[in-house]
Amino acid sequence: MMELFSVIRMAYAATLADAVASSAHAHVEAALRRDDGSLALDGDYDLPMRADLVPRRGTHAGKVLSVDSHTRMQFSVHTLPIPPAILYVAPFVWDAVALRVGGLMPEQVGAVLAPWFMDWFDPEDSNRLNEEGLFGVVHFASDPRPEGTLVAVELDLGSAPVQALEDLLSRLAAAGARDIRLT
Repeated sequence: MMELFSVIRMAYAATLADAVASSAHAHVEAALRRDDGSLALDGDYDLPMRADLVPRRGTHAGKVLSVDSHTRMQFSVHTLPIPPAILYVAPFVWDAVALRVGGLMPEQVGAVLAPWFMDWFDPEDSNRLNEEGLFGVVHFASDPRPEGTLVAVELDLGSAPVQALEDLLSRLAAAGARDIRLT
């Protein structure tokens, strides 16, 4: 599964890195902040978010620009046991992951999601640029919400490494998730 996640991540990371390289005067993966410099927090779990790019000059200066995946790999659904959960992986893009979790309530998913997100968000902006010219951080997580018998969360994994997604999946399984789906 690591190889599959790596290929999916690389497709987006290359797109983001290309956009960064062509935007010499932009804030890269900027955390959205309030006027006083503190993180702008939102949602039930007070999570921050990051913009892909914020140009410093030109007609788009100060505007948040989104860099979106151009392609979605096509493959059959893969299943993998992560005891006690079963992981189902359908085609997805790194910057717009639909995560669905069975066996936990929305509050339980939130209790796992919020600390995981902050661990991979880098709230102090202390990460250094990696070899891709990116910071290796997650960008966004929605509040968990019920969706039938599952709990739905939308994620933008930004430039975070594959280990960030593996960490989330492990934490959800450890919390008792029975069914984890990525699409």
